[in-house]
Amino acid sequence: MMSKNLVDNMFLTFFIMLTISFWLGIWKLGDFVGNPK
Repeated sequence: MMSKNLVDNMFLTFFIMLTISFWLGIWKLGDFVGNPK
């Protein structure tokens, strides 16, 4: 039970980091292209 909870936390943390890096990459790409945003 404890190990499963640890795996779930690791997966959740990995998913959050992946999502943040994904949106940050899109934002940086848009800034590089020259969008006003």
